[in-house]
This record gives sequence, structure tokens and C-alpha cells, in this order.
Amino acid sequence: MMLVTRELLPYLNQQEGSSIVNISSMAGRTGGHPGSLAYSTFKGAVLAWTRSLAKELGPRNIRVNTVAPGFIEGTRFHRTHTTRESALKTIASIPLGRSGNPYDVARAVIFLASEYDGFITGETIDINGGIYCA
Repeated sequence: MMLVTRELLPYLNQQEGSSIVNISSMAGRTGGHPGSLAYSTFKGAVLAWTRSLAKELGPRNIRVNTVAPGFIEGTRFHRTHTTRESALKTIASIPLGRSGNPYDVARAVIFLASEYDGFITGETIDINGGIYCA
């Protein structure tokens, strides 16, 4: 993220109302499951990176936000690391009664990257069907 941001910054500076949307995870807020120490730590760092970068780039009219997906089925991550039994248990705990899908995440990213989001910066949108972890 740092390298991509550094390389793209000259182009973002040339555009009116540029936007950066980072991808974190619910694991960045909760600490994740046992065995996900490195992943959860990095995703938590994304949250701090977003807030700090928003302060740095705000004066240049560049917005910086993050989306933090919860359980999103149909991804390589869950096909590799999540058993069906675990998936069903997680889905049962989601208030909306279903897992998320990649389109749920994409719609939030599109909103944050669009001109409709002109005054949101330094924020994280949780995309998790109602599982809150404050």
C-alpha cells in the first residue's frame, strides 16, 4: 500500500477530488482468529494508515478511506482457509442471515471512490452484515 500510494501520488495530485480506498478486514478490528496474527496485525495497520494518510493528504483535496469486510464468501481466502462447518457457524451469527459477497465490497469501494463521497475521509466502512466488534 505504501509503495503504490507513493507511486500514484503525483497523479492523484493532478486530479480534482482524488480518492484512495484501502482494503482492511474485520480481523483488523477484532484481532482475527487464532493463527491469523500477521494478517490481523497488518489489517489493523491499514486502519491507522488510512487515518494518518487522510490527515496528510486532506490539504491536497485527496480523500483516504478504508473498507473492512467481514465474512465474504466466494473469495480465494475463504476457499483456502475456511471449512464449510466454520462458514455455516459464522453465517448463523450474522444478523442479516447471509454471508457477504464480493459485490457488497465493490459497491462500498465505488461509493468511496466516487464524486458522491466528497466529504468523507479517514473513515472505515465495515461490511459485515451487522457483526459489530467495538
